[in-house]
Amino acid sequence: MRKIILVLTAISFLSAFAYSSNLIITAVNYDPEGQDSNREWVELFNPTPLAIHLDNYSLQAGNGAFPNSWQTIWKGPQALILPNSYYLIGGSYVKAVDYEKNLALQNGPDSIRLLYNSYEIDKLGYGKLSYEEYYYGSPAEDLAEKVLVRAVCNDSYCNHNNNSLDFRPIKDYLPRSSKSWLIKFKIVVPERYFKIVQPHFNYDITKDNKYYIYPVPGKRRVVRFSFVLNSSIGCEIDGYNATLNLKPFDLHLHRSNCSYMFNISMPYYYKPGDYHLRLFLLKDSYNDSFTFNFSYLPATALNISNSSFSLNIDSFSYQSLNLKNIGNTQLNLTLLYGGTKDIVVTPLLNYGSIGSSQVYLDINQSTTLQLEFYNNKSEPGSYNKYLRLIVS
Repeated sequence: MRKIILVLTAISFLSAFAYSSNLIITAVNYDPEGQDSNREWVELFNPTPLAIHLDNYSLQAGNGAFPNSWQTIWKGPQALILPNSYYLIGGSYVKAVDYEKNLALQNGPDSIRLLYNSYEIDKLGYGKLSYEEYYYGSPAEDLAEKVLVRAVCNDSYCNHNNNSLDFRPIKDYLPRSSKSWLIKFKIVVPERYFKIVQPHFNYDITKDNKYYIYPVPGKRRVVRFSFVLNSSIGCEIDGYNATLNLKPFDLHLHRSNCSYMFNISMPYYYKPGDYHLRLFLLKDSYNDSFTFNFSYLPATALNISNSSFSLNIDSFSYQSLNLKNIGNTQLNLTLLYGGTKDIVVTPLLNYGSIGSSQVYLDINQSTTLQLEFYNNKSEPGSYNKYLRLIVS
């Protein structure tokens, strides 16, 4: 009974030794490009915090065509492998080897294993092996002229006890030796940002989260929009563009430190309706944009101009009126005068009209003048609430 206890204790010790205190195989090149002789190599790694003596270690190659067919291809010399360091065993054509040896590995399906004294501590089987003694879990993929490299899991080498999970075939891999240093570093890229923040508009009214702008009859309405540029690369910009309802729109941009303001110049004759002004800013490879949505309200306005026009004249005469639509809605105008309210003329005045519609009236002292307006979307009637008559 005491003998059994000692045997079990020894097995448990070896298992712990293999996974936490030993060398591991990290890469194998058994099929280099071109001729194989003196070009094959095996890379070992010491993952422990202590230096390890190599004289008790050895490598064996397994012939997968036969069961239990192992041949020793390397025995460790009187040397040390430092903590977190590599050790490279390879032929004379392999650069920077620690131990020069023509390994004469087979191209597969075969295996290679690492021994401590006579105990197996790591093994890599590759290809379609028939005997389970040559691999852990399942064999790694066997691809011509590629290196089998142990994968990394959470900043350390993977150990799933499964060759197909732990090793990956890689085309171009530079082996590492004790002359290589494993340096871990972290690159921190400063956060770069370029953002439009704190937008503000001088709108007339807002309803249901929508902005409304009144036009100014006969003139331009200037709408101001301001914002702050929150940028880690400076507040200057390389360029900008603006579109109003997808058409290019000219803006005048003013900057004070990181605060910007621009003016939206809206002519009175722009059609009423929904508008979308998109501003795009650019600096280096960074950009940001903002869209300002608003509605341009309808305005009905008429300009009457005639320097000699008067309603208080003593005799019949022909007078002319210059009429101009200075709003943004189409108007139909009816002129009624005298007690009979005869229709004199009904000119059509389009919004945005720059020219004048001239109307001749035959009036006298008893003449009364009545103007009625209505737009093309409404019935005729009184629109005094929206109507602005300008006599000059």
